[in-house]
Amino acid sequence: MRLCVIVMLALLQSAGFGSAVLAEKFKLDGEILFYDTDSAPPGQDEINWQDVETLVFLLRQQQQIEVLHLNSAGGLIEAAREMADIIIDFELDTRVTDECASACVTLFLAGESRQLDRGGRLGFHRSSWDAASMEEYYKDARADIGWDSLYEFASWSYEEAQKDVLSEMEYLLERGVDPEFAIKTLRAENADMWFPRRRELTLAGVLSKP
Repeated sequence: MRLCVIVMLALLQSAGFGSAVLAEKFKLDGEILFYDTDSAPPGQDEINWQDVETLVFLLRQQQQIEVLHLNSAGGLIEAAREMADIIIDFELDTRVTDECASACVTLFLAGESRQLDRGGRLGFHRSSWDAASMEEYYKDARADIGWDSLYEFASWSYEEAQKDVLSEMEYLLERGVDPEFAIKTLRAENADMWFPRRRELTLAGVLSKP
């Protein structure tokens, strides 16, 4: 695995990615690309926009990659959706050995073939937008968007939330997930995490059948 890290550092640095954090998240082993956000330092240990750029760069450079091996507790759902589109476009298989939760499941579902190793877990819950982040977004965007009050921002947020739920449902159904199971994933509170058993995941179409 040491050689994999050296290869990744060389590839990323040649493309202008100077941070060693990226090499910690991404490791290459033949046809398998490992993506492990839990190995990154605090503050970087989640799915983010820089990972989107890195993923597409590596897949273009290393065309032998067939499997994306995932280990992550999640991160930015918008970035995860962009990465999922890339995974689908490159027709990768996805695999989880330990845990893939929250926005990471979006990546997992993008796989052509989806494998969960024995003892591994997939975690589902609703997405959220905390008050502090909402306040920051409102202050930064209100002039450009033209909100004259918090009530207009609240109305916009309500519409966006409905769009997000619909988008998530459409994605789950597109990836072959059973509609009843898809509804269950939206019932799990954000503060909690639902880890379905293997049989339910297989019957719902989340996992590829052996």
